[in-house]
Amino acid sequence: MKRLFLIIGLALLLSSSTFAQRDTTVSSNKVMIPVFLSAVLPGAGQIYNGKWWKVPFIYAGLGATYYLYINLDYQYRVLLQDIVTRQNGYSFGITNIQDINTLKSTKDQYRNWRDLTGIGFSLVWILNVVDAYVDSELKNFDVSPDLSFDSSTIYDITTGQAVPAFSVKVRF
Repeated sequence: MKRLFLIIGLALLLSSSTFAQRDTTVSSNKVMIPVFLSAVLPGAGQIYNGKWWKVPFIYAGLGATYYLYINLDYQYRVLLQDIVTRQNGYSFGITNIQDINTLKSTKDQYRNWRDLTGIGFSLVWILNVVDAYVDSELKNFDVSPDLSFDSSTIYDITTGQAVPAFSVKVRF
């Protein structure tokens, strides 16, 4: 038992004294500036990273989802008002839908579409921030000439014929 504690203690002691490589990455503040800019103002992080051509796509996505959200919300409110009007005893309504159950299911469908569009708007905004982060990380990505791809023919030893194969070689 005493030997087991000694081995565990020695293993913990040896594992805690490790050395790491020298940090050659860019400071995290430099990487986080475009993320903050894109979170506050969509597209600002892309402009900061020099990828200004992405900004129209971001605003097209945000504008389309916002426009769709507003229209679906309007339709939902019209149908909701129509239901309230009919429940108050009026025989006519704002829409041409006569059946109250169809009216309620249509209202629920528009509410679901509106909510999904709101989620889509949020996703476009979040993807804008993620794109700014990835661009700022990849801006300083090291592409050295040591990275290469080589293809060669592989021969089967038993038959002596070429066989289709794929091989990956990694050199350190």
